[in-house]
Amino acid sequence: MPCPTGSRPRAPALAVAALPVALALAASTLATPVLAQSIPPGQSDALHVYALPAGPLADTLNRISLSSGRVISVDPALVAGRQAGAVQGMFDAEEAVRRALAGTDLESVTTPSRAITVRPAPAPVRGASQLAPVMVAATLVDPTVTEGTRSYTARAVSMGKSTHSLRETPQSITVLTRQRMDDQNVTTLGQAMDYVTGVKASPTGTGIVNIESRGFLINEYLVDGLPFKGGQGMWGNALMDLGIYDRVEVWRGPTGLLEGAAEPSGTINLVRKRALAEPGFKGAVSVGTWDRYRAEIDGTGALTEDGRLRARGVVIEDRAGSHLHRVYSDRRTVYGTLEYDFTPSTTLSVGGTWQEGGSLVFVGLPQYADGRNIDVPRSTYLGSKDANKDDNALSYFAELEHRLADGGKFRLNASHSVRRTWLNRYMTHSYIDPVTNDVTIRAARQRSRQENKGVDAFLTLPVDAWGLRHEITAGANYQEYQGGQVQAPFVSFRQNIDRPDLGVAPTLFEPGELPRTQVTQYGVYAQARVKPVEPVTVLLGGRYAWWDTRDPDAPDSDQRIKAEFVPYAGLVVDLDAHHSAYASYSRIFSPQTEQSAGGGFLAPRVGRQVELGIKGEYLDQRLNTHLAVFRIDDVNRAIADPDNEDFSLAAGKVRSQGVEAEVSGRLTPQWEMSAGYAYTSTRYREGADNEVGLPYNSAYPRHNFSLWTKYRFADGVLDRVSVGGGLRWLSEQYVQRGGARWTQPAYTLVDLQLGYALRPDMDLTLTVTNLFDKRYFKKISGHEFRQTYYGEPRGAMLTLRGAF
Repeated sequence: MPCPTGSRPRAPALAVAALPVALALAASTLATPVLAQSIPPGQSDALHVYALPAGPLADTLNRISLSSGRVISVDPALVAGRQAGAVQGMFDAEEAVRRALAGTDLESVTTPSRAITVRPAPAPVRGASQLAPVMVAATLVDPTVTEGTRSYTARAVSMGKSTHSLRETPQSITVLTRQRMDDQNVTTLGQAMDYVTGVKASPTGTGIVNIESRGFLINEYLVDGLPFKGGQGMWGNALMDLGIYDRVEVWRGPTGLLEGAAEPSGTINLVRKRALAEPGFKGAVSVGTWDRYRAEIDGTGALTEDGRLRARGVVIEDRAGSHLHRVYSDRRTVYGTLEYDFTPSTTLSVGGTWQEGGSLVFVGLPQYADGRNIDVPRSTYLGSKDANKDDNALSYFAELEHRLADGGKFRLNASHSVRRTWLNRYMTHSYIDPVTNDVTIRAARQRSRQENKGVDAFLTLPVDAWGLRHEITAGANYQEYQGGQVQAPFVSFRQNIDRPDLGVAPTLFEPGELPRTQVTQYGVYAQARVKPVEPVTVLLGGRYAWWDTRDPDAPDSDQRIKAEFVPYAGLVVDLDAHHSAYASYSRIFSPQTEQSAGGGFLAPRVGRQVELGIKGEYLDQRLNTHLAVFRIDDVNRAIADPDNEDFSLAAGKVRSQGVEAEVSGRLTPQWEMSAGYAYTSTRYREGADNEVGLPYNSAYPRHNFSLWTKYRFADGVLDRVSVGGGLRWLSEQYVQRGGARWTQPAYTLVDLQLGYALRPDMDLTLTVTNLFDKRYFKKISGHEFRQTYYGEPRGAMLTLRGAF
C-alpha cells in the first residue's frame, strides 16, 4: 500500500523477499554438476557444429551443454581427473556426449525430460554380450510450449483452438517466447509489445498502456485461449506480471472467430506456465536505475511418485521507481497450479493468481494550444503526492483436456477473476498558459470493480478422406463482464509546470455506488481444415455471436444483438518444403453505444480484412519468416449527425492497409534474433467532410521497425560471454486539433546487453536501455490537455537468473 505522503519504503521489504533467492542463487553457483536449460519432451534436438579439443572431461561436457542448451547432469566425482577426446563435427547433443565419453567407463542416458545423465556404465555380465547404453525415449508434450527451448520462436500455436505451426496458420502471428522475455527483462505487457511487429504501446497512466495494432486499439484479450474483456486498466496495467506466463501470442487483424465482438486490431493470448513432473527450482533477482528491484521464485515438480499429480508455484515481488519525480509502481504476484492425469490421455488443471499493487499515478503532461510541445525536464511530475492508487486482483481457473487416440482433442476451460481499484486521480485539464506556464489540475476520488467470467469448450477431430488428413473443430464459449468505475465530482486548482507544488492535497469527495453494468457475449463456432490435394489446405469457418449489455441504473442504454454471423476463410499452399503462400478473409463485428436521432442504437460496425502472405520455416522450425500485405475496411463507424448535434450516424468508413515482415528464431546454434517491420496507412474513406482523406490515426507511426538479438559465444576465451541488443525505429507521429499540430519526429532507440554464464543454467546480464539517451515523446497528444509522455532516459538493469 502506498504511504500517505506518496513516498514508499523500498529496500527493507524487498530485501526480505530477495535475500533467500539471492543466497540460494549465489550458493548454487558453487555447485559443479554441469547443467543447462532443458528442452521440453517431444522437441527434437538440433545439430551443432563442435570443434572441441581434447581436454578435461568436465570442461568438454560444460561446453556441449552451453552450445546445445541441454541439461547434462553428472556427479563431479565421476569426471574429476578424467580426460575427453576431441569432439569435432556436426552432431546432436547426445552424440557429442557419447564421443566425449568414448574410452571411459561412463555412459549417457536421456531422461523423459530430455536431460542427459552421465553415469558409470554397468559391468558386462560374464558370458553375455554387452548391450549399448539405454536411451530413454522422450514422451510427447505440447509443441506450443516455449519454456526451456532457449528459442525466440515457437514450433506451433494454438490460438485457433487446434495446434498448427506458424507456417500452417494463414494469419499474422508473433510469439514472444519465455526465453525472449527473460533475455529482454520483460515483465509487463507494455514492455513486451514494444518489440512486436506493427504494434504500438502507449502509456495512459502509471502502469497502464493502450495497445494498438494496424492502427486500431486492442480491447479484448485471451488467457489460455479464453476471451476476456479488457476494461479500465484491467490488462494493460502493470499489476499483471508476465513472469507467470510461458508465452505471449499476438494475432494481428480481426479475430471474430475467436472472440465474437471485437475491434479489427487483433488480440493477445497470454498462456500460463504449466506444472511439470521433472523437478525444477529457479529464480531471478534484478536491480536497476530509479530504485527498481525485482525478485522471483519459480518451482515445479511431481507430488506423487508416478508423476500423475504435479504442482507449480511462482512468487514475484516487483518494486519499480521511475524517471518521473516521486512516481513508483509496486506489485506482488502469487501464482499456483496443480495438474492431475486421470489417465494418460485425460488431464485436469486448476490454479489461481493473487496480485496486489500500489502506485503514484501520473496521467501525462499538457501541451500549448498553438501546437508547440511542452519542454520541461523529463522527470517533471504534475499533480500531487496524494495521487495514490491501490489495486488487487484474484483469479482462478480450471481446465479439463482429453486427448483422443487419433490425434483429436476435447478441452473445457473456465475462469473467474475480480479486480478492484482505489484511486486519487490528479490530471491536467487545460492547455499551458503561454505567459505564466500555469495549468489547471482537476482531482477526484475514483474506484472500480471489474469481474470477468468465462467458459469455453471445443472438440477437434481429424478426418481421413481421399488419402489425406483433414480436421474439424467445433465449440462454444460464454463471456460475462460486470462492473465499471465511479468517480466523485472534481476539485480544481492551478499549478505551474516549471515549479509544481506537489504538496497540494485538497479534500476530495467520496464516490457513489459502483455501476452495475453487465456485458454478456456467447456464441458457437466451427472451422474445417480441408486438404483437397496434398499441397493445399482450405480453411472455412464461422461463428454465430450473441451480444447483450444491461445497466439497471440506465435501462435506456440496454442493447441486444442476436445471432450475428462472423465468417472466416483461409487458403494455404505449400510451395516447397520450406515455404507456404496464404490468403485469408475475416469479418468485423463490433457493437456501438451511440444513438441515432430516429431512436435506438447505431448498427454494429462491420467490415472485413483481406490478407495475403508468404511464410517460411527453416532449421527444423527453429527459424520462421513472414511477409504479409493486408487491407481492413471498418464500416458503419459513428460520426456526428450534422442535423442533430446530440446524435450520431453510422456513416463512417476507415481503411487500414499495409505491409508486415518478420523473422524470428535461431540463425546459428548460438545466435537468436527477432526482427520486424510494418508499414501501416490509415485513412477516413467516408465520414464528415473535414475528415475524408485524412489519417484515421496520425499518432500511429506509418513505419515501425524493431530488432532484438542475442549471441552466446561457445568456445575460446569468450565461451561464457553473451552479447545482445535491440533497436527500434518509429516514423513521425502527430496529433491535429483544428489548426494546431503537435508532432513527434521520427526517432531511433538502441538497447545493449552484456551477459556472463556463471554456470550453463545461470546468467548474469547487464542491460542498458536507450543507450544514447534519446529525448523523445513515448506518446504525444493534444487530447483534453494531457496524455503526453516523455520516453524513459537511459537506464540500466543488472539481473541474475538461473536454476538452483
